[in-house]
Amino acid sequence: MATPMSTTKLLAQLRKWGVPFKEYKSWKTHNRNSKGAWGPVHGFMVHHTGSDNADQRAMLYNGLANLPGPLCHFGLAQDGTVHLVGWGRANHAGSGDPDVLSAVIAESYGKTPPADNQATVDGNSRFYGVEIWYSGSHKMTDAQYATLRKLSAAICDAHGWSAKSVIGHGEWQPGKWDPGHKSGRMMDMAAVRSDIASTLSGKAATPPATPPATPPAKPDPATVTPKSREPLSVLTAQVSAAMSAWPFIRDIELAAGLPKGLLFAVGSRETNLKNLVGDGGHGFGVWQRDDRWWPVDSSYLSDVRVQAEDAATLIKSHLTATDDLATAVAAYNAGLSAVTAAVKAGQSPDSVTTGRDYAADVLGRMAMMSGQVPDRVVKWLPVSGHMPELRHGDRGWHVGWLQRNLRRFGHDLKVTEVYDDATAKAVHAFYAKELDYKTTTAGKVFGADGWRRVLSISKEAR
Repeated sequence: MATPMSTTKLLAQLRKWGVPFKEYKSWKTHNRNSKGAWGPVHGFMVHHTGSDNADQRAMLYNGLANLPGPLCHFGLAQDGTVHLVGWGRANHAGSGDPDVLSAVIAESYGKTPPADNQATVDGNSRFYGVEIWYSGSHKMTDAQYATLRKLSAAICDAHGWSAKSVIGHGEWQPGKWDPGHKSGRMMDMAAVRSDIASTLSGKAATPPATPPATPPAKPDPATVTPKSREPLSVLTAQVSAAMSAWPFIRDIELAAGLPKGLLFAVGSRETNLKNLVGDGGHGFGVWQRDDRWWPVDSSYLSDVRVQAEDAATLIKSHLTATDDLATAVAAYNAGLSAVTAAVKAGQSPDSVTTGRDYAADVLGRMAMMSGQVPDRVVKWLPVSGHMPELRHGDRGWHVGWLQRNLRRFGHDLKVTEVYDDATAKAVHAFYAKELDYKTTTAGKVFGADGWRRVLSISKEAR
């Protein structure tokens, strides 16, 4: 636990450890302190931006359409230069696992922190953050990695921390995998911490020896470079409409352990996130379930939640089988057998997909859409119109809507759209906690007072 460094102290640390840096605009006073706490700080979090663009300062400084900047404190360019884009609270860490936070504070874990299976603690107030300018589908540059070691050492040295105070975003928040070394796979953070520890134990003022020049590596034909067919403005509009119509998509991504934004990206490529019949009458729904392979028809359009769950299950099965996100995404389009055969032959997974760019396009869309998708779905869903009194045994969307809200409040409850015993138990607990009232029906009636309380609670701020 520590008080955040002043900007004067930070600059001194960067110079002490030989970190190459440049200052961008009014970084010293650019922050989100008006929206929440900044400090005490407990560690340093490493991210990738999801893009290989050469200049990402403006994006990190200004933020995205629904996520204001700064999006970190440090932007790390491909040449190893750190760009200072903000100081104070920044929108980079999001909510994460309290067990991970405790382990980082105590620096008490082994090679890796505890599993990140919760997202209940604000990380933006507790971590410094660096966004490394690369897609995550390949390794960062050697210059970036060398600077990351020195930057980490500079921060840890300032607070008397060990390398165990440095974690990846993928170790903090469920569904994240940054910093990556290939699509969907986080780099070995235990090895990163070991290298940072080595840097900390050396002499800060001694520059590293210049390695001998090596010839550039030949491009790997199997590599998929993310590249979206659509611009950010189009994808932002698609996400907004999909989140409004089907707010459960992010929940399904989390439940399946898929990277943030992947279902949105696949649906975007398939149908522009529209629920329709396509592919010459063979593809059904947002994610185009094919009736030549699956027992679906037009009735499948009636339940987008089922569509999302089916798509997530299929992608997850491909990911388990291939251990590579690009290959799994390509297999969603071209089939697992065809894609794995192409990879074994040394070809790109996309060599057999539609347009020969399906995975590249989806991963490019995911990189841009992930910034538009909330880390977790808001606790309370929007609703309008009359909300009826509900009783044990009732069925319908009103019951399902109530169940979804109770789940977001923390109750372990399946969304069945049936007011069953489990729902009654959750309602009873809701009344006791939110209204300080013990129901006389054991939660078997949910009435106007309950609805008023639900509707009075606003969406959580990002």
